[in-house]
Amino acid sequence: MANNLTFTAWQRSRLFDRAVPQDTRLGSSVTLTLRDTETGQDASGNAPFELLAAADIAGLKPGAIKHMAPAPFAHDAETTKFVHVDLREPDLPWRYTPQVNEPNLRPWLVLLVGTGEEIAVSGGIANVQASVLQAHPLSQSHCWAHTQFDGHNTIGRILSPQKLLPQREYVAVLVPAFNDTGRDMWHDDGTTNFGRRGVLPAFHHWRFWTAEAGDFETLAAALHIPPAGDVGKARLHYRRIIPEDGVNIDETLEVRGAITSLQDEENLDPAALARVRADLDALNDAIEGAIGLPHYGRPWLPDPDASPNGWPADLNDDPRFRSLTGLGTWMGVEAQEALMDAAVKQAGALREAGQRIGFLALGLWAAGRLWDRRLPTDKNERLRILGPLMGRMIAADNGIVLNRVTAGSSPLVPAIFSSVAQRLLRDRSNHTRHVSGAAGGLDRRAALDAANRPEAQPERTPAGLPHFDVVAKKMGLPPLAEMLQIDPAGIDDEVNRLFEAVQWGIDDYRQQRNELLRDGHIEELRQLARERAEQIFGDFLGELTHWLDEHGLPCDAPEMLSQLAGRLQIMPPHELFRSALDDDDALLDLREAFEQELRHCFGRRACRELIGHWDLPNRATFCDELLDTLPPEPPPQQKSVDLGLLSDRLHAALDPRQPNPPAQVRLCQRLQGIDCARLIPPEFPIGLDFPTWSLLKQYDKEWLLPGADTLEKDSITALQTNPAFIDAYMVGINTQFMAEMRWRDLAVDRYSTPLRMFWGQVNYATQQRQADIQPLGEWAKVPADPVGALTHQSIQPDDPGNATGSRLIITFRSDLFRRYPSTLVYLVRPPAGADDAAVDALLQQTPQLEHAAGDRANRRFFGPTFSGTLAPDLTFFAFDVTPSALDQYWLVLDEPPAELRFRSDAAANAANSATFARTTLDQPTRIAISGAELERQGLNP
Repeated sequence: MANNLTFTAWQRSRLFDRAVPQDTRLGSSVTLTLRDTETGQDASGNAPFELLAAADIAGLKPGAIKHMAPAPFAHDAETTKFVHVDLREPDLPWRYTPQVNEPNLRPWLVLLVGTGEEIAVSGGIANVQASVLQAHPLSQSHCWAHTQFDGHNTIGRILSPQKLLPQREYVAVLVPAFNDTGRDMWHDDGTTNFGRRGVLPAFHHWRFWTAEAGDFETLAAALHIPPAGDVGKARLHYRRIIPEDGVNIDETLEVRGAITSLQDEENLDPAALARVRADLDALNDAIEGAIGLPHYGRPWLPDPDASPNGWPADLNDDPRFRSLTGLGTWMGVEAQEALMDAAVKQAGALREAGQRIGFLALGLWAAGRLWDRRLPTDKNERLRILGPLMGRMIAADNGIVLNRVTAGSSPLVPAIFSSVAQRLLRDRSNHTRHVSGAAGGLDRRAALDAANRPEAQPERTPAGLPHFDVVAKKMGLPPLAEMLQIDPAGIDDEVNRLFEAVQWGIDDYRQQRNELLRDGHIEELRQLARERAEQIFGDFLGELTHWLDEHGLPCDAPEMLSQLAGRLQIMPPHELFRSALDDDDALLDLREAFEQELRHCFGRRACRELIGHWDLPNRATFCDELLDTLPPEPPPQQKSVDLGLLSDRLHAALDPRQPNPPAQVRLCQRLQGIDCARLIPPEFPIGLDFPTWSLLKQYDKEWLLPGADTLEKDSITALQTNPAFIDAYMVGINTQFMAEMRWRDLAVDRYSTPLRMFWGQVNYATQQRQADIQPLGEWAKVPADPVGALTHQSIQPDDPGNATGSRLIITFRSDLFRRYPSTLVYLVRPPAGADDAAVDALLQQTPQLEHAAGDRANRRFFGPTFSGTLAPDLTFFAFDVTPSALDQYWLVLDEPPAELRFRSDAAANAANSATFARTTLDQPTRIAISGAELERQGLNP
C-alpha cells in the first residue's frame, strides 16, 4: 500500500494563481462586460474581490476531519511516530493561507501537540505554553502538511513535529497559523502574536497517552541470541543415608521441564541410577495395614509392578519421573473443583440416563414374560392385539406401517386397527351382544376377514346392456376414453394443482377465522368468508382459463364453472367455494364434480371431430349426452392383505426378547455418548478439552521452563518440548482426577483418560485443538514402552526422523509480544542448496501458511502449532519441526498490520512536505533470524 501512495507538497484552487496580497488578505479583480441586447452597447470595468483568510474562519464543519492518529483516548501511542490528522478536503490546509502560491506554501492550520500540563483547551480557546510553540516553529510549517493520493482518493494531512515521550498524557489541538493581520500567530522563540483578538482559537482537539519508549522496529532490533546455558534443566537430589541398614545414597539427577534444552541429557552413572531405582522400588512396596505411596499406572494396569521395565516402572521407581508424576497429582488436587465442575457438566443427565436404562431393562423383562404367557398363538387374534401399534411404527421408507398396510389396493381401512374398533368388537359389550344376538358372541376373526374382502367393481353400464368398450373391442376399436383422448394423468395433475392453491386459501382463512371467533367478531367473520370465497373463485377461474387456452381445449372456463355450480345447486357461481371454507366434505364433493367436468371438456373436442361427417339429428347435443353417460374411472382393483404374514411380521418386530428390541433401539438413539447395549448402569468416558499446562503456569510455572528467570532481556532462545515430562505429568493428573471422580460417586468409565491435552496444539488437518497423548488404556497394551515413547503421542511428528517426538520451541524474553500481540511469527525453509539470492527472495515473499495434507512435505512456510506466555515479557512459540534440524530454517517476525504513520526518529528530508512525508513514512518491518545461529547458541552450555 505504501508503495502506491503519491504525496504532493500542497494543493489549492487555481483561483489563487491570479491573487495578490491586499492588506491582510489575498485579492484580485476580474473584468466584467455588460451588454445591452436591445441597443448592442457594451460597458466594461474591473471588479475587485478579496479571498477569505485564516482570521475569517471561526471553526471547521462537522465531517471535515477524517482520521486522527493516534486515535482519541488511545493508551498505547508509539513514541517514535508523528501525530497527524487527515482532512477529507485535500486543499483545506492551504485554502485560507494569506500568501501567494510558492514552492513551499505554508498551511494556515497547524497541529500542536503537548502534554496535559502544556496545553489546555476550553471554550474553543487553546492555552499553550511557550515550550509547545517553540517545538512548532512556523518557519518550518511548510513541511508539516501534504496531500496523499492512493489511486482512488486524495486527502489532506497535517503533521505535528513534536517528539513524544513515553508514558505521558498528550493533547493535540488544531489551531490557525495566521492572525487577523495576516502575520504568524507566534515566533520561533515561543513569543505570541495573537492579533487583536488576543487568543489562539482551537478548531479541534483530542487526548491520548503514550506507551513505553520505542516501537516494533526498535524492540525487534534489540533482539539477540545469547547462549542457552542450563535453561530448561533442573537438579534433583536423592539422598537417603541409614547406616544401621547399610543405606548410603546421595545422588544428584538432572530433571528437565516441559520446555527443555536442545542439549543432550547428562550421562549418569548406570550403577548409581540402578541403586537409586532399587531403593525407591523398596520404598514403594505395599505395607499391610498402612497407607503407602501411590502406584502409578492403576487402574489402567491391574499390577504396575508386574513389568520390571517400561513406563510403569519408570514412573514408580525412577525419582526423576516420579517427581513429575507427583507434580501432575498436585495439579489435579489444586484444580479439582474446576475439573469436577467440567466433568459433571459433561456427564450431564448421566444419573437420569441410568434410571431410564434400569426402567427399560425391567420393562423388557416383564414384557418378555407376558409375551410368553399371555400372547395368543392364533395369528388373527395376535394381529388384533398388535395391530393398533402399527400407527406408531416406522416403515422402511420412513412412512408409517399402518399407512402401508391400508393404502393402495388394500381393502383395509385404518380404523379397523384402532383401539376404538377393538373396544367395539370385544366380547360381551353392548354392541357385540346386539349384533350377535343369541349366537353366543362375536366372531372377531370373521369381522377382520370381512373388512379384508375387496369391494366389487361398480357396473359401468345399465343391467343387461353391453358396455361400449366391450362392443368397441369386438369391432377392433380402442376404449371410449382412449377414443375420446381423455388423459387421466393430465386431469389428475391439473386438478391437484388447482385444488392445492384452493387449499392454501382455505387454510389461511381458517387461521383468521379462529382469531376472529376468539375475539367475538362475528360480522367481520361473515365479511371475511364472502371476500375469501370470491378471491378463491377468481384465482381458480384465472388459472383454469390459462390452462384451457394453453392446451387448446374447446371449453369456456366461466361457462364450465357456471354449469358446475348449477349441478351442485350453488348460485351465484362465485359462491362455489363458500361452503368448502368450513367443510372438508364439501370441498371433496366439489373436487369430484370438477374432475368430471374436466373429463367432459377433454372428450368434447375429440367427439366433435369423430362425428363431424355423421348425419345425426341431434348432432349439437350428441357429444354432451354421450359424455354424460360416461362413468368415472373405476377405483383400482383391490387385493386382500395376507393377514397371517402381517401378523408374523408384527410379532417379529415387536418381540421384546429379540437382540435389539424396538424400545431399546429408541432409547439408545436418545442417549448420545452412552453404550446402553448391555442394559447396565452406564459409565461415562469423560474427556475434557482442557490444556493442562495452564495449571502449571498458574501454580508452578518454574516447571514449565526451569531457569526462565535467567534468560536475558531482549533474548531469543531455541528450546524443545519434553515428551517424557508430558507423559509423567499426564499420568499423575489423570490418576488424581479419576480418584476424585470415583470418590464423588460420578459414574465415569474407570478405564478412560479424561485429560489428554497438555499444550492444546492445533492439528493442521482439522484446524482443531488435539490431545497430546493417546488414552492410557492404549499405553497399557504395551507396558514395555518407556516414558516419552513416540507411541504415546496423539499427533505424530511430521519428520519420520524425529524419534523422540519433541517439537521446536522458540522463546522470547522481550516486551515485543506484550505490546504487539498480533506479531506474525513463522519459520521459512529454503530449498536445499539455494544460494543467498534465492533465500533473500523467499524471505521477502508473503508467507503461505495454509497447506493441504498432500503438500505438507513440500511447504516452505511453517506457522506455530501453539503458543503461550509464561510472564508478561516471556513468550514461546512451538513448531512441528524437528529441533535438531533448526539449521535448515529461518525464523521470521512480521510487524502486525497498522495504520499509516510517519516516523519521528527517521532522517527526514525537509526540502518540501512531499519529500518530508516520503522519507519519514513508516514501512512495515520484517525480521529474519538464522536458524543455524539459534541452534548453535541453543547447544551452547
